[in-house]
Amino acid sequence: MATANAEAEKVKEDITGRRSTGDTAKVLQRFLTGDRTGSESASTRRVKPNISRTKAIAPSTREKESDVLSVKQRYSLATEVVNVSLKALTESAKARAQDRVPRHQHDHAEKRQALLPRSANSTPSKATSPVTKSAVRKPAIDKDAKHDEYVESTESTAICARTAFAFLRSSEAATVSRKDVAPLQLESGMLVLVAKLLANDLIDLAVKELRFAKQSLESFCSAAKIVAPAKETLAGLLNLDPAVVKHREALALAITYQALVLRTLGAARKPRSVEACVELLESEHPSNPSSLIMAQHSVTGDAAKARKALSTLSSAILAMCPSSSSKADEHGIDTSIHPAPEAVLRLQVMALRTQQTECSLLSVIDSRHDTLAPLTRCIAAYVRRTSGRKCVRLVYTAVSQAVKALSLDLALGGMEALPMLRTLCSLADEAQLSEEALSWAESIAECLCELDENHAQRLAAVIRATRLQSTEASVTQAVPAIDIVLRKKLSGGSADYEALLTELDQLCTRFHAFMNAETKLPTIDSFLITSASFAQRCIRAWPSKATKQVQSILSITLRRTPAQEDANVWINRDTAKAFCDTATVQALTLSAQTQSPDLVWAHSTRSLSLARVLRILVSRAVKATSTADASALYDDDNLTDVARHLILELQLKTVLEYVSRPKYRESVRGLLVEISRRLQAAVRMEKHPVRYLATACELLRIHDAHPDMLPSDHIKPWLRPSPVNGNLASDSGLHKYVNGLEAELQLVQTLRSGDVSTEEMSSAIALLERSFGTCGALSTPQDCLWDVGAVRSILSAVAYYHSALGETTASVRVLQLLHNLDRLADTPAHTLGSGIHLAETWMNLGFVEKAEDTIKGIESLGAHRDFQVVDKMSYCLALAEISLASDEYDDCKAHLLELETLRKLLPPTKVSREQRASYERLHAQGWLVHSAWSLATGAPREALAGAKHAVKILNSIWYRLEQPSGPEKQSSGSHAAQDDDEIVDLASGVSKLQLKPTNPKDQSVAIAQVKGAPFWPFIPLLSKALIMLSDLYVRHGLFSEATYYSTKAIDVAGAVGPSPLLSQIQSHRALLLTLAGDTEGAELCLAADEDCDLSHCPLAAVTRFQAKGAILYREKSFTLALEVYDEAERIIGQLRGDNSMREQAQGSDTTVRKAMHPDKPVSLATERKRGPAVRSARIPRTQARDTIKSGDRKPKATTSKTVAKAELCPVAVAERAPCYLLSQLSFDIAFAKALAQLNAGDNLEEASNGLEGTTADIARSHWSGRLQARQHLARIARELQANITYNMLPEAALALPAFLPTKPPAKPAAKLTAGKASSSRTKQASVLTSTELHPVVARLQETCKCLQTDSARNVPYASTAELHSEGYLRCTTLMPLSALPSISSSGAQLSEAMLLAVDQARSIAADREAAAIAIDLQHDAKGSPFEWPVVRPALTVSIDPNEDFRTEYIDILPQPWTAVSLTLDEECTELIIARYRRDVAPIFLRLPFARHKPEDMSEAKFDYQIAKTEIQEIIQRSNASCHNNGDVSSKGAKSSWWTERETLDQRLQELLLNMEEIWLGGFRGIFSTTRHEVVHLLRIRKDLVAILDRHLPSRQTARGKGSDFELDSSVLELFVSLRKDVDEDSEIDEVVTDLLYFVVDLLQLKGERNAYDEVDFDSMTVETLDALRSIEAPDASASEDKHLILVLDKRLQMFPWENLPCLQNASVSRVNSMLTLRKCIMAMRSGSSADGRYAVPRSSGGYILNPSLDLFNTQAILEPVLRKAAAGDGGEWTSIVKRTPSEDEFKTMLQISSMTLYFGHGAGSQYIRPRTIAKLDKCSEVVWLMGCSSGAVTEHGELEPQAVPLSYLMAGCKSDVEAADSRGDLIPRNGKCFAVLATLWDVTDKDIDRLSLAVGEEWGLFETVSESSRLPAKTPRKRDRMLAPSTPQQVPKTPKTPKVKKTSAVAATPARGTSRPRGTAGRSVSLVEAVSKSRDACYLRYLNGAAPVVYGVPVYLGD
Repeated sequence: MATANAEAEKVKEDITGRRSTGDTAKVLQRFLTGDRTGSESASTRRVKPNISRTKAIAPSTREKESDVLSVKQRYSLATEVVNVSLKALTESAKARAQDRVPRHQHDHAEKRQALLPRSANSTPSKATSPVTKSAVRKPAIDKDAKHDEYVESTESTAICARTAFAFLRSSEAATVSRKDVAPLQLESGMLVLVAKLLANDLIDLAVKELRFAKQSLESFCSAAKIVAPAKETLAGLLNLDPAVVKHREALALAITYQALVLRTLGAARKPRSVEACVELLESEHPSNPSSLIMAQHSVTGDAAKARKALSTLSSAILAMCPSSSSKADEHGIDTSIHPAPEAVLRLQVMALRTQQTECSLLSVIDSRHDTLAPLTRCIAAYVRRTSGRKCVRLVYTAVSQAVKALSLDLALGGMEALPMLRTLCSLADEAQLSEEALSWAESIAECLCELDENHAQRLAAVIRATRLQSTEASVTQAVPAIDIVLRKKLSGGSADYEALLTELDQLCTRFHAFMNAETKLPTIDSFLITSASFAQRCIRAWPSKATKQVQSILSITLRRTPAQEDANVWINRDTAKAFCDTATVQALTLSAQTQSPDLVWAHSTRSLSLARVLRILVSRAVKATSTADASALYDDDNLTDVARHLILELQLKTVLEYVSRPKYRESVRGLLVEISRRLQAAVRMEKHPVRYLATACELLRIHDAHPDMLPSDHIKPWLRPSPVNGNLASDSGLHKYVNGLEAELQLVQTLRSGDVSTEEMSSAIALLERSFGTCGALSTPQDCLWDVGAVRSILSAVAYYHSALGETTASVRVLQLLHNLDRLADTPAHTLGSGIHLAETWMNLGFVEKAEDTIKGIESLGAHRDFQVVDKMSYCLALAEISLASDEYDDCKAHLLELETLRKLLPPTKVSREQRASYERLHAQGWLVHSAWSLATGAPREALAGAKHAVKILNSIWYRLEQPSGPEKQSSGSHAAQDDDEIVDLASGVSKLQLKPTNPKDQSVAIAQVKGAPFWPFIPLLSKALIMLSDLYVRHGLFSEATYYSTKAIDVAGAVGPSPLLSQIQSHRALLLTLAGDTEGAELCLAADEDCDLSHCPLAAVTRFQAKGAILYREKSFTLALEVYDEAERIIGQLRGDNSMREQAQGSDTTVRKAMHPDKPVSLATERKRGPAVRSARIPRTQARDTIKSGDRKPKATTSKTVAKAELCPVAVAERAPCYLLSQLSFDIAFAKALAQLNAGDNLEEASNGLEGTTADIARSHWSGRLQARQHLARIARELQANITYNMLPEAALALPAFLPTKPPAKPAAKLTAGKASSSRTKQASVLTSTELHPVVARLQETCKCLQTDSARNVPYASTAELHSEGYLRCTTLMPLSALPSISSSGAQLSEAMLLAVDQARSIAADREAAAIAIDLQHDAKGSPFEWPVVRPALTVSIDPNEDFRTEYIDILPQPWTAVSLTLDEECTELIIARYRRDVAPIFLRLPFARHKPEDMSEAKFDYQIAKTEIQEIIQRSNASCHNNGDVSSKGAKSSWWTERETLDQRLQELLLNMEEIWLGGFRGIFSTTRHEVVHLLRIRKDLVAILDRHLPSRQTARGKGSDFELDSSVLELFVSLRKDVDEDSEIDEVVTDLLYFVVDLLQLKGERNAYDEVDFDSMTVETLDALRSIEAPDASASEDKHLILVLDKRLQMFPWENLPCLQNASVSRVNSMLTLRKCIMAMRSGSSADGRYAVPRSSGGYILNPSLDLFNTQAILEPVLRKAAAGDGGEWTSIVKRTPSEDEFKTMLQISSMTLYFGHGAGSQYIRPRTIAKLDKCSEVVWLMGCSSGAVTEHGELEPQAVPLSYLMAGCKSDVEAADSRGDLIPRNGKCFAVLATLWDVTDKDIDRLSLAVGEEWGLFETVSESSRLPAKTPRKRDRMLAPSTPQQVPKTPKTPKVKKTSAVAATPARGTSRPRGTAGRSVSLVEAVSKSRDACYLRYLNGAAPVVYGVPVYLGD
């Protein structure tokens, strides 16, 4: 026991001495609780572990029972501990108070030091709760060991006190204290302890004790046992049980208890707990603290005590709120420290309301003053702290409720209420509560009524009330009164003026809000100007007052006066000073230390307004006088250098806006000079190197664009700025702009130097890219670019320059940088434009997918409402182009329709001057896209029209640019103008740059010939349009137009000198020339830019390889062509497979460089010489031919002679593969390569492997079909060569139809022994079974399927060359197929197919040429240049492949007419002949040139190439001799000349004989115009059958009797047609033998086998001749009106077919197509006579004679007869004799004359262009072109030939044209030309004059000339004299054949007598027949007489 007492005493001593520790608390707990756990204790940082969680100290086994205190001793100990503990805590609190930091300092310290950690007596809490980490507030004393002991002692003492109170509350203590303790004494002590705990900042312990106190208090007052929640919230402690409120004895203690709770809430700094208690404090709950106080007052009546309690309550509530000072706003809004501002305001109102209650206890009548001032401060703090963080309406509601809660009547507050009224008015106004705001404003005005009406404060109130009016009308009505007062002198102080300016600012702001720029309200505008003037007066009087409001008023007035004329009324230098205040200058200067001028001026509204004021001042100065003086510039020497630089630079840019306007040039020049001088003074390189560099760039750009504006002496200091080298001096903050400025300067200097190097540009672009990189994650481009507009202008120029050069890869890189710049700059219009340009460039590079990604990146911008229509059209047009490039034709159509809608929104009349260039360019691009879409969808005519329209627009733009004033008119001085057109900006920036050639050897090119920057955007576009138009003309088969536009494209691309674009277009032209057969010209095109470096331009290199391969293919160097195509495939493969190129974001050209530098690529050069050492070695053509042989070509490693074959990447058809455009290009190359492989004989099975699965559109899919057909034919040829018996098929003549329809052929009669293989038909033939024949038939059928797959749909998509090729392939397939057995198609079906195969392509070509002419006529007509293409359904093609060809073309032939179509196959080895007659089935013949073999094997066989060479040489030598008579005076010269001419005449005769005998042979009867009687055909059939039965071995056996094959009537006609020659031709037997071989061949092919050696053809020939003699000879008279029309293949038109021996004296004319013939026939029907003839009236005509003034003999001979013809029957003729006609005169003569006769040189094309002739809507029906080579046909390879007569045949239409006849009556005549007489080559004048006279006489136009007046007759001696040619070694004769006997010339026609009537036997003859009968009038019957031919149809001469 003694020990226990000692320890107890020790505890009290420690507590009393403030030395208690954790051990002290443990001992006390052991004594008082008696248990082993301490539930009431809590651990501290130094007392571990927590008592409540620590096991009780177990007593030792040696501990005696006497050590435990009794209950009474413990009670006594607890009582004493409470007393000493409270005393110790009181002393501790005093000591703490002395060291406590003041409240406001504590707040700041707490903010700096974050929250203090939770004290040791706190309960565990979540670590995430920031406010619970500090439960114990530490005194602000040094944290040393002493302090730690002090803190531990205080905490231990508090724990001991709580432990003692815990015991006193226990049941054990209750048994001892029932009699000694007064009621609620223990609870009072507990509350005292709580107060001591709060004084010592032991918050958590206080809260715990409060919980026990509340529980104890409620238990005392309530009979029922109250169980408190396990852990009641701090705010919940305020709420007491109703029993406590009703218990009078506990009421005072309850008030104390709530006051302690509120103190605890204030000290705990738990904002959420404070907010939670607000509702309880405000409610009418009985336990509300204020209610308890008033209840206590009502009980005791002690007012003083109640006032003290209310004061304590008010103070406790305010203690929970932060200070209302503005300095505490930063912490007041921190909800982690303080309650929300809304809760704070409610607490403050409660505190004020409590104070009002306190005042009511003092009987104070008016406490409004004591309440209004603090409320005003509280509300002001609340408004400040909720500004921008809470809805204004909620703020206003809270404030108004606060006023209402305090029952304040502000209207009676007078001047004291003004701050509150203004606050409420402002809040209501801001909350858009107009009625409330107006009410408060009126209250304010009422408060100020005592002031003078001119007082500034009263006027401000009036303005406020006016501004808050509900309608604009009421506001407007009140404005004039305010305007009047505002103009007066106002009273008041500076503060009043400041308030007035504030109200003026708000009123002006309202005006600005409800008035748009288009609204015109003079009253408001006048008021704004008055306000601006007042603001300027105020700022002049008080420069530092209300600067913000003044600047706002001025800014609004500026915006309301957009026109400079209106702004000039009130803006002056004071306006600039108002904006250029100290704050603004400092802000500008400070911002300029680290930012570019663009960012500086955009820094604020004030800076923007200052910028506009400066612009207005400068603009006014420019326009004021012709020469602006220096005073017009705003400058202040007192400003800093940086500020001066900013202001001067801005004025410089403003001046530049007027530099292109001539009337301001003088004033602009003066201002520019002055600004440059001041800039030089303000900015020094040593002090401001960055600004100096920026100024240099700007001035250099000005000087380059306008050299006359800045003298050289002013620009010299800026030419070569010193390098920065890291020393930035005062510009150190601008270091991020250095790279950009240096790059900009380098670009400017590169462009202005004239010698533009792409390497220098690339390095500058790289530097610019690095400048972007140095800025990290950019927010705006101004972070690294000094002048974004200037950089954008430069980048645009560089991008356009690269595009103009064709350097697409470099252009992508620049455009990617530009696009990123625009996106960062947040300029949607520029971003859209650069994105579109980038997408177009990606497509040009072949990456349509990348273009799609780019467009998707700006998709959101495309629908931007603020965009102009032009921008939306550009975006939509880009979408259409991408859809078209992706073969999404429906999407493209949808975009085109959308473009139509947008175009209607912007007619030309609404286009501004700045938009005109873009508007025009958009129209050109729109037509181009529409053209491409039309072509892709099968509308070639619309495509051609669209391309022509686009070229027309672009040509007009180009023309204007070439004018001297063009660039100036289009230029604009400021690159920063947002509404200027992009092209105008470009022209402004670098419009006068003239680039010199970069190639040293081209220095002779004048600089003026090289186009500058304004042309760059249009060079690629115009080149593309011209190439596209050229391609379309190629598709139409028109070479002249195609080559014209191709040449123009070269001129345009060459405008900037040699370039990859020029190389690409040269290659394109080489392809065109190759297609036209001019390989030499193509090689020259490639050689022209041989030195061009294409390493950066892969597509240009591929195009060059394509052209080279095409040339080699045309030259039949197939192996070399394959090598070239391999190289092209390799480049495309690398370009497609390289991800870095497709994924590049900055346009790096690494990939292309890699793709273009193989180890040793094939040379692109066309010459054989070795290039420079730096280039790759070339393969000499001859060497390659020797080293690489056809057939043994295998893939090898790349060597100096070969290149490894590149594999094509297959592209899936179902899903579009990457690099779609490249896939299409790859397809084109693979197709060309496959053709080369076929011709080279390489692996037929693998020739088309490269095309399998490759992307192909409709047109390309048909290419594959044709390629497969060629493969099948090649396999058939190989199989037939290997077949011993059937190898005669390629050389056999075939006919369709050959036999009458019959049942399947019978089996062979007998087996024959096979002989040796031979290609001759003189050898034996073995039996070919159906099993052997089946593969050939199957392959032919497969070939037909390949060619006929959707062939009708293919026509619009195919070019004329492709249609010709397909027709040739069909002929090559159908004719053998018709001759073979077991075919599925009938003869009629094959015949219909042959009709299309033979003549479809020619008719379509003619139709397309006519369509092209019609399109030319449309474009020649003057129309609006801004016509927009309309999307219409494709027009129906005139030549429908599915229509009935016979009905449309054959059955319309007049009955006497016969049309014969002559066609060559593709390889020119076969002649295909088709004969057409009305109501008769057509017959088709295939006549191989190889069917006749020369006896002498050393001689070449007479095929097409031999004949072509011969006729070309004859014509060439004849033309030369016609124009080179030499010196005839020398001896023998004339004789030699005549000898040469006569030799040529004989050679031509032999050529025609060979053509007939070798080519035609027995088939000459195909030209017969006679319709044979049926009886004759039946008779010859019977005789032939008998002859065949007698002589064919196959019919000698019983099994072979009675063949099932009967020859068709058309074949029999070939025999009957020979009847007229049986008695006259001595060699008729050979002709008949040819037909007999033909018949046997047909039987052989049908299955009737015969060995040719066993057939007696001689006997068969004799018997056949006898059979022919038995037929009655045809009557010569029956041939009257018979006419033969030759429809000639373009390759056969050079031959004089009309002069074949079998056509002597026959009426034969020629046309180029069946369509031309049909048009003539249909036009003739309107003017035909009763007998069906078409006659032209002789009453109207015209002639042109000797227009060159050198054909005197011709004039002397023909002028008399022409005059007589013109004077006959009173006709009205026009004549032009001995003078040069103008084109209009020639044109007029053709339009008004029924016939036009031309006697001069050539065809008259030197006087009138053939294209002009073809465009005529009316033309002469008959035209004579009696000049040299007037009818000559110029071949253009695979394109259509050209001839002047064909232009005449296209002229005219079906319109009725009236002409007067001799009697004056009006007769209808047609305006179409029907016949053109012309010569195929040059002829001598005398012979052609003779022929002209003879034709005129035969036709009836000329009177018969008397014998004495005729030209000298031809003598037989001269006719018989045939001398050898003068140069036999150069003139190879036509090969001899055993079947042709050379004959002398045909005897001359007897001379005509004067009594001989015109015509034949008194019958009128057609012009065609007249020409035929007049050929003998020529001395040289063939050389001159065969030259004249008639194009067209027979035309007769009317009376």
